[in-house]
Amino acid sequence: MALLHKRGLNATNISKNLKVSLSTVSRHLQKIKNNPNYFNKKTFPKNRKPFLADRGERHLVWAALLSPFKTFTELGRSGIAGRIVSRKTVARVLKRYGITKKVARRKPGFKKNCKIARLQFAKAHQSWTVSEWNKVLFSDESNFNTRKQSARLKVSKRIGEANTPLNIAYTFSSGTISCSVWGE
Repeated sequence: MALLHKRGLNATNISKNLKVSLSTVSRHLQKIKNNPNYFNKKTFPKNRKPFLADRGERHLVWAALLSPFKTFTELGRSGIAGRIVSRKTVARVLKRYGITKKVARRKPGFKKNCKIARLQFAKAHQSWTVSEWNKVLFSDESNFNTRKQSARLKVSKRIGEANTPLNIAYTFSSGTISCSVWGE
């Protein structure tokens, strides 16, 4: 704005070029006239004390990674950072440390004996050839819930941590009414 004014443009032309109101341009030009360093000043004082100390931020990051399914509001209200902070403050701090909230991957939870049986099957059939596998009929299953959908859980995680067991929302069969469709 100051540069355009120095080039000889008046307030009307500056407002058209920058697509801002004429009153905004006039107000800023008046402030530039009274104080030539108007645009050089910082918005916040240099000696402003941070709202959360480094230790509080580290505690917040630690809590978010240990309990990834807690919401930002729950983390802020827990007082883990040494004081109660808002959801936006929690989000800002965690973003600075590379932690974001994303929808958790869903994966069926298996009991120990199911995991052992699957592993035994995989080991027994790992030497099969393509022609042997072509003789097997693979089917696909889709489930449709007839009740309202369950909520999408969000998880606090760093980039690349989507498949870690702590960040997966395991699903278990329950009493929900659903329809299963099998196909090829």
